[in-house]
Amino acid sequence: MSFQRSDSDLSRLHAASVGEAVRVHPWTMRVLREAQRMHERTGGVFDPTVARMLVAHKILPRPAGPTAEVDARIADVVTLGENRIGKRRPLWLDLGGIAKGFAVDMAVLSLRHHGIRSGAVSAGGDLRVFGTHAQPIHVRSANAPARLELLGMLAHGAAATSGHYFAESFGLPPGTESIRSQQILTEAPCAERTVTVIAPRCIWADALTKVAMLAGTTAPSTIRALSSYHAHVVAS
Repeated sequence: MSFQRSDSDLSRLHAASVGEAVRVHPWTMRVLREAQRMHERTGGVFDPTVARMLVAHKILPRPAGPTAEVDARIADVVTLGENRIGKRRPLWLDLGGIAKGFAVDMAVLSLRHHGIRSGAVSAGGDLRVFGTHAQPIHVRSANAPARLELLGMLAHGAAATSGHYFAESFGLPPGTESIRSQQILTEAPCAERTVTVIAPRCIWADALTKVAMLAGTTAPSTIRALSSYHAHVVAS
């Protein structure tokens, strides 16, 4: 699911012709389906086709193949058979806002499969704990990223955090997010400097932090999505 690797499932989809079938790994198919479901439930706020804008900002490299169309959306990715996908129009996908959460969930599944009863998996901003013992959840301080603050205790579930901490390192004005949804037309920065989402699965928590940062924690699309995934948000 790498955007940068030329041999990844996404790169082969980017380079393919419209309507051409591309065989992908079953995990890629699962993440794409979750991304499309998140797109629908958030009214288009969550959309991996934001990759076009990241390429324009030189945050991501330009992929091989046709240039992504401005109005292309994740809904333009179609299933063409078992583990085979295609596209209705040229597009670029960046699954960085959801795939890491999926990786955490799969790691937890593997640990459980091997008999581990309690533990935690952390992947830099995405965390899932399982078992009967509550574990402390720390997040970066909104105003001092080098300092950690205790968010609370969690025994069974996932937590994911997104923030404005390092937007300036991408050449963007301080206080603005580095990733903007193509559905968000306003240029005003969102009020929250950092958000943490608590959810049953890390793939959901990971994606929902992007929704909360883009639309705001009190936006109807965010509130509906949080309720749909039995999730909660903490903002600062």
